[in-house]
This record gives sequence, structure tokens and C-alpha cells, in this order.
Amino acid sequence: MPSFEFLKEAQKRGLSERLSRIIAEIEVIKEISHELPLYLNDSQWDFLLHVRNFDEREEFLRNIYFSEISRERSEQQNESEKFQNSRILAEKEKKFVAGEMVYGRGFYDYLDLRGSDFRRKINNVHGSRLIAQERIDEKMPQLIVDCRFLQRNTEKNIAKFVGQVKPLYDQNWFYPNPFRISICNLLMDDFVARLVRAKWAFALGLSPKIAATMDTNFPSFGLTEFQDLEEIMPMEDSEEVVKHEFVPKITSRGLKSVLDSNIAPEEVAVISKTATRYIDGDISRFKAFVLHTTMEQNGVWQSPTTAASNDGFLAYRLPIEKYVKWHQGFKDLSLSVRAEILKMVYTGKADWQEAFLQKIPSRHLEKKRDPTPEQLMIEESRQNKVKIMKEAIKQLHYRKMEVSQPLQKQHHDFEPPQKRVRIHRYSREERNRQRKMEVNQ
Repeated sequence: MPSFEFLKEAQKRGLSERLSRIIAEIEVIKEISHELPLYLNDSQWDFLLHVRNFDEREEFLRNIYFSEISRERSEQQNESEKFQNSRILAEKEKKFVAGEMVYGRGFYDYLDLRGSDFRRKINNVHGSRLIAQERIDEKMPQLIVDCRFLQRNTEKNIAKFVGQVKPLYDQNWFYPNPFRISICNLLMDDFVARLVRAKWAFALGLSPKIAATMDTNFPSFGLTEFQDLEEIMPMEDSEEVVKHEFVPKITSRGLKSVLDSNIAPEEVAVISKTATRYIDGDISRFKAFVLHTTMEQNGVWQSPTTAASNDGFLAYRLPIEKYVKWHQGFKDLSLSVRAEILKMVYTGKADWQEAFLQKIPSRHLEKKRDPTPEQLMIEESRQNKVKIMKEAIKQLHYRKMEVSQPLQKQHHDFEPPQKRVRIHRYSREERNRQRKMEVNQ
């Protein structure tokens, strides 16, 4: 069950009835399948409230269940490794006291940077690299993430794209020649705002503990427009949190608002898998690359090619088909993978073929194997379970949850027994109709 604070927050936001439906669905799933997590935090409950599709809600719960299992296994393995390491460390300390040469952390370290100290140093190095680019006038191209189609995705894909921004930033953070990243056209509704709060610690300065909980004072967003993210989400600065001084510019304004004024339209490359022209050969002529947060499966209404044409730019396609054979899976590369491919080719670290072979996940380039009979049977069983769940949920009669403060017990008071709530399986009209039929028979 959700926490009491979450129940109050759901009631305040008018989501009690929807939460009742989700809890009832989970009870139905529990009767049919064991693949349910033991615990859901407030952030996960909030995500379920916004997911409209039952298949996505069920898949989300299954993923948390398997994450719990893998976490338990890793904890057991870590405990075993910790015991072995303690024995090895004890032996090393004996040798160190005896005057023998010992290799390991803590024996001959003159400089030891870990945790937040390490991140602060890397952040300073990242900033110095960006400043050096400006000083010698050898700036890397802009990398712009355009979110104009983000709200047209399903909740699952919205969460996926928002989650892809942090790996994109982290990889760029460590790179010797970092891109200058910007995020534009980000319309911030309540769902996206909570995802941003949970996943973009680099931009907000939030610790993982704070990001994983639901703030009852969190403001409500209704497609809020903003010039800079800090206007509506002030950054948190504390000793536990590393505030990045060179965070990307994040705005709800259009693409041209974040594009450098000295960049010509022909120097901008909008990456789209439905474009008709390839971005091949030397790409040093480009000063900005634009990546869109869309699956590009709904025609021109979510096509970066159409968006590029409306903005006066050209759309280009990564030349995957020219250099490698794609065997299985959708050709939907994450934001960080597309950025890494462009970075390797732009800096001359690799040609197109080598960049594709290094960065595209190997499963896409391997020949698809026919599923075994056991795999087919497992998949068929799972589909039957989902079908049964859907049919059972259709028969549910939902009732609105009422959340109230617990009664304060007095020394001389006692709690009266609560009246049992009777829930009829059939409506009053159906029961009267059945009685008439029995009488007539």
C-alpha cells in the first residue's frame, strides 16, 4: 500500500479514485501472477498514477519485481565478496606491518579522490575544457535535444527519453572534447516535472534520496513555459550534493532560442531516421546537431524531418545501412549512443563503420535466432495471463478511497466498531430482475 503521505497527496490532487483502481488491479494481478514487487516507493506509485495503459503498468511492475530479485542476488554476492576482501585486507596489513611491499588502497596512496570529491574535481575539469574551447576558438558543435514531440509519446516512452538525458550528460561530462548541450521545447507538466526531479540531479542538485521520494509541497505544473529550468525548479546546494556549474541550458522555448546566433541554417544537422539524405563523409562542416525525443512511428506528426523543414533546417539520416547489417530490433538508438557516434566521427576517432560497430548494441547486429519451444511456451503462458488479468479487471466494481487523519485516542475513549461495508456483486436492478425471474419460474 502507498504511504499515508502519498494517500493525502493523491487526495489533494483529486487522484484517489484512480489510485483505488490501480490498487484493485494490483490485487487482481497478485491472484494470477507472482511477478509483483514486495514494495513500491512514492515515486513508483506516482508513475503508475500517470500511466494510462494497463499493459505498460503491468510491465512496469514486472520490471520492478525482477529488479528486486537481481538486487537481492547482488547483495548476497557483495556480502560474500566483502567477507573475502576482509580476509585479504587482514593479510595485507600483517605484511605491511612486517615491512613488506603491499599493493592496495590505503597503503601508499598520496592522492585519493572518491565520491563527491571526485565528482567536484571532474566537474572543474569539464568546465575548464569548455572554457578552453571558447578561449582558443575551437568550440565543439552544439548538441541540442529537442523535446517538442515528448508529450505525444506514451508515459513509458516519456520516462525513457527523460531517463536518457542523464547518460548523455555523464558521457559528455568525461569526454576530453565535450559537446555544448542544450535542451529546448520542454513543456513541463506534472508528470514530466516529477521525472525531471527524479532523474536530472545534475541540473537540480538533488540527492538520490530526495529525488526518490514524493514532496508533498511539490508544485503543480500545467504545461508550464519557462526560459530557464531554475525559474520553476530552484537548484539545491548542500554539502552532500555537487552542483554542476556548466549544466546544459534547459528551456521550453524553441530550437532557435538556444542555437548560437552565428550558426547558419546549412550548418545545422537534424538527425532523423526517416530523412531521405544521409549524413555521410566529413561532418566537420556542421556546428550543431539536433536530436529529437520521438519514436518516429506516427508519420509526419512526430517526424523530425517535418520539424526541421518547419524550422528552415535540413534533416539527415545516420548511414547505418551503408556500413553495418541490422538484424533485429527497432532502429531506435538512445540519445547517448547517437551522440557518441557523431562525436567519434566528428573528432576523427573513428570512421562511420567503426563507430557503428563500437556503439550500436551488439544484439542488433547479431542474426536473430529462432526461439526455443520452451521460450515459445513461456511467452504464450504470459500472454494468456495478461489476457486473463484484463478480463478480470473489466469485471471489477471500483469505489473511491477515503483518506482521513487517524483518530486521536483518549484515555477514557474507545473506538466504536466500524460498520461492515457490503459490496454487492450485482446492481439493485439486476437483483430485482433475478427475483422476478425466480418467482415466475
